[in-house]
Amino acid sequence: MKHVQRLVFLLLLLYLPFALPAAKKRGFSFPQHLGVAVRQADGVCLNIHNGSLSAGTKVTLVILSSPQSVAEAEVLHADSACPDVDKGDTGLRRYRLRVLKGELPPSLPSIAVSGSMGPFQLNGERVTADVDDDGLPESFRLCTSSEGIHLTVWSGTPLSGVLKWHQYYYLGYDVEPNCTSKDIVEKQGRREPKEI
Repeated sequence: MKHVQRLVFLLLLLYLPFALPAAKKRGFSFPQHLGVAVRQADGVCLNIHNGSLSAGTKVTLVILSSPQSVAEAEVLHADSACPDVDKGDTGLRRYRLRVLKGELPPSLPSIAVSGSMGPFQLNGERVTADVDDDGLPESFRLCTSSEGIHLTVWSGTPLSGVLKWHQYYYLGYDVEPNCTSKDIVEKQGRREPKEI
């Protein structure tokens, strides 16, 4: 009997890594792999919850104007001179990027994705990609609140799928709000979650 239990235990140990979702196997973290990139007068800056990006790290930029599109960039170096996208978010690290392919519109924030395995595709007006390698495509969205922009990533369709990532971009001036309550959710008493 003990021999059978040991055999079952060993089989479970061998099977378990294959049973876990791919995102868990790779250790994908939305806050550490997604950030906000903005083209300023002096270049392109990235704000992300990851202090260990090295020079040459490839980054895909999802441009959120309609229709959405993508650009390719690489990290040049950490750069504290880059402006903060949200001064209240002290966990953000800032980097300077070089755009390798495509073009970013000035001052419009884009969602930056590092370490993605899946291809980025245009489906109608929206870009989709399986950024966390879990077999489900993610979608990208931008909306405005009274003084800023909310950038979100959804598993499935925005607003009806599952919200996976959110980052606020403070503008410093009033804009016409168009966000829904689903764009800005409250979790554990905290507004504007980084990962859901």
